[in-house]
Amino acid sequence: MKNFKWYEWAVLAALTAMLFGGAALSPWGKALLKFEAAPAWIQAVFSVVAILAGAGFVLWQHHLQMRRDAQIRIENRVEAFEPLCGLIGQALWQMSHIQDAVDGRIPVEEVLETDVIIDDVSSLLEAMDRVNVHELPTAYLCAYFIDVRRVLRRMEIQLRRAAADWRVDSIDPRWKLQLHAAQEAKRQVSNTLHIFHNAMTSISRGERPELPI
Repeated sequence: MKNFKWYEWAVLAALTAMLFGGAALSPWGKALLKFEAAPAWIQAVFSVVAILAGAGFVLWQHHLQMRRDAQIRIENRVEAFEPLCGLIGQALWQMSHIQDAVDGRIPVEEVLETDVIIDDVSSLLEAMDRVNVHELPTAYLCAYFIDVRRVLRRMEIQLRRAAADWRVDSIDPRWKLQLHAAQEAKRQVSNTLHIFHNAMTSISRGERPELPI
């Protein structure tokens, strides 16, 4: 037997009411109403209609509650996932900032003269290490997030070495050799951020994030 949805029950109740209403207004219906048993029949018919309408209303309320529950689940998932996109976005900014120093778009002093950027990378790593990646919606998102952590950890080591070299001799270009992987690190993090933004779009629609091709 088919499982009717709430709106199908409502339509069925409305059609039933229209059917019996039309029958009652027809010539043979009017003749039938003249019989002594007509009131009892009318009461029985409208009792059935009332039952159908009541069932449709209950199912309608249940459907609305299910929709509300589904929306709450989606909002909770978005709220839990959004900070991860923020962490990866911060990682991309840091990789871009380092690459800008390597390319000469910003003064090298902004990156290597103090430990501010290095400490920022370390703090970001600590925040990302606290994320339980096994709670991510899919295994591939877990893998991409772990890759970003690996990139940051490797870049932190290279950044410390580059700073040490530059502070000894700012003319010697060896510090650039320490940061030769910055461009590739920026590309990897940027790609991961794009994947996570697409996943966020899917989650906000109540869909399961698909594996990127």
